[in-house]
Amino acid sequence: MAGKVRFARHLRRRLTETETLLWEKLRNRHFFGYKFRRQHPLGKWIADFACLERKVVIELDGSYHFFRRKKDAMRDRAMNMEEFIVLRFSNIQVHESMECVLGTIKMALEVDLDASSYRYRTEKYMMQDQSKTPTIRP
Repeated sequence: MAGKVRFARHLRRRLTETETLLWEKLRNRHFFGYKFRRQHPLGKWIADFACLERKVVIELDGSYHFFRRKKDAMRDRAMNMEEFIVLRFSNIQVHESMECVLGTIKMALEVDLDASSYRYRTEKYMMQDQSKTPTIRP
């Protein structure tokens, strides 16, 4: 675990431009009073952003994620098993539709967190890959 924490610290010092844009909206409880952590270790993974209080993880996907879909899906399932809602946004969505991204995050944070429905909620709030505007799956 010490290696994972050290690597997370390394990532925090080297945020991408897109991560920096979103972090400015989430940091210091600016986003409706919720505390977010950036590059936070969760098990064997490191989440781009995590709100531990509400068990919401936010992942930002650059173009290289197009080739990592299976690995990303496995990672999402592992976090779902820990009852985390995983939201994925493309870099394009953050740059071109920040208000939609923030609205989706807010909806996920406000959902009741009973364990029986976390898989449904994850599907409901998952973003479509590489789409310019977010969609909510029914």
